[in-house]
Amino acid sequence: MMTARGGMRRSRDLYCVRSIATIAMVLSTVVPATAQVQDPPPFDPAVDVQLFDYAIGHKSFLTVVDGDVEYERQFSLDFLLTFFTNPFTVYNFDDGSGTVDDTRTNVVENVLSGQLVGAYGLNERMQLGVSLPIIFSMQGNDVMVDTARAGEDLQATGLGDLLLEFKMKLWENEMWRLAGTAGVTAPSSYGAGGNDFLGDDLPTGRLRAAVQWTAPNNRITAGANLGVILRKPRTIYATEVGQQLTFGAGAAPRASDRRRCACSPASATPRTSATPTMTASPTRTTPARSWPRTATASRTRTAVPTRTTITTAGSTPRTSVR
Repeated sequence: MMTARGGMRRSRDLYCVRSIATIAMVLSTVVPATAQVQDPPPFDPAVDVQLFDYAIGHKSFLTVVDGDVEYERQFSLDFLLTFFTNPFTVYNFDDGSGTVDDTRTNVVENVLSGQLVGAYGLNERMQLGVSLPIIFSMQGNDVMVDTARAGEDLQATGLGDLLLEFKMKLWENEMWRLAGTAGVTAPSSYGAGGNDFLGDDLPTGRLRAAVQWTAPNNRITAGANLGVILRKPRTIYATEVGQQLTFGAGAAPRASDRRRCACSPASATPRTSATPTMTASPTRTTPARSWPRTATASRTRTAVPTRTTITTAGSTPRTSVR
């Protein structure tokens, strides 16, 4: 014999069993789907694709820092106009063979930019200088982060990171000069169309040593630089842009006392090493292929410099094209 109270208890127990079964069924379909969702690939665009650093202050070369400083109580202002192509490209990378395959996306295709640099001679051995990159036009393709494929057109104009640099002449004789520089950049990069690839969003530090040799007849001078860039590491897919060793060399033959030709073929210092640090890829396009590698090596470049010198004694400014 079943009482009313016993029937209600049995119905309630049956309802609970059905509810638990329904929840288990829902979880069995949701959990596998959630497990398949992967984190997006690393893509930190707070990097600078400008590889051409114009020397600040007194210069015997174009980009290589020499061993001299600006004259005491004299201020110089220089402007360099550059155009370069394909500074930032994403390539497919095969983990199995360890080789770079074909191009995946041309992120930055061409850049028209300038560098405004100024220097003031504090005394016979010390100089204080600044450098401000100006991006007149940056064109390319926005990247769809999940697929590393080209999206909408990339168009940007703006400013890069402001560099404040202190330079000191350490030692010299009739033929040799040795100098050192210490600089810090401010995260001043800002662009109409976005700040990607215009500069870092944190300060960076720079240290550099410069040596210069001049022939006894004063007809040729040569110089070399060795330095380091200290920054927060940035990861873009399978490439890490971190601390970097920089170097440069240049020579300037003098045809006469008034004419000189400067050449610095190895002065451009890449922001990524020749063999970037590879990190574990969080996602894969195929079982044997990781996220692509990036590169920041400019292929073509032209430059036009101008220079104006002003002394605090009030002499007439002089402008020349070198």
